[in-house]
Amino acid sequence: MQIRLNRTILAAGLAQHEPPQALAINGESLLQESPLVRATEAVRWARGNASTSVSFRVTRRFDTVEEASREALEISGEHTGLSGTLVFTTEVPLEVTRRYMPKAIVTQAAPEQRGNTLSISYTIRGGLITKTKPAS
Repeated sequence: MQIRLNRTILAAGLAQHEPPQALAINGESLLQESPLVRATEAVRWARGNASTSVSFRVTRRFDTVEEASREALEISGEHTGLSGTLVFTTEVPLEVTRRYMPKAIVTQAAPEQRGNTLSISYTIRGGLITKTKPAS
């Protein structure tokens, strides 16, 4: 699976030896609850305000320790706060599937360097994931 936000590739996918690891997708919606007097149970209303939280980790290898260090600094500064449409692309033989998360914002881009290897943990919040590409 490839994951990108606008033109920024966050996870290049299995074909590039960079799949997302520990992928978690959590949707939520606000709920209002009212415990009415003498009612047998509380009343609940779905208030909408649906949102999705996506988190994953990606590992990248570099030729040198210096290249990994440079990338860690760039990612922490440039990816946090990045916003737009998050696109998930999966490819199996003869089929490409895309899903879209509009109004996505990278709330955390946390690189961790070990020698020439860089592990980046991402947390992204946005709207509901849809099959339809949102209007620009």
